[in-house]
Amino acid sequence: MSRQKRKTPAPRLRVSPNAETLLRTMLATCDTAKLRAMAADPAGRSELSRLQRIAAARVEEFEGYLQLARDAETMFSTALNTTLEA
Repeated sequence: MSRQKRKTPAPRLRVSPNAETLLRTMLATCDTAKLRAMAADPAGRSELSRLQRIAAARVEEFEGYLQLARDAETMFSTALNTTLEA
């Protein structure tokens, strides 16, 4: 009998939830009355400010991705149109 060394599974990378899930969850848990109450409290206000900065950073990040997608689409469209005209 030969002894085979057991392979240990490769460590899995921690995958963060995708941005859409995160944002949908955040919006679903937001209650306008609770947000106003948080804004009235100094600690709550600083937390809301932090969350607003995170959301603004996400907007900037996604706008960058959107621009890249638009650039790629334009490049492919131009290539297709050039091929058809030739």
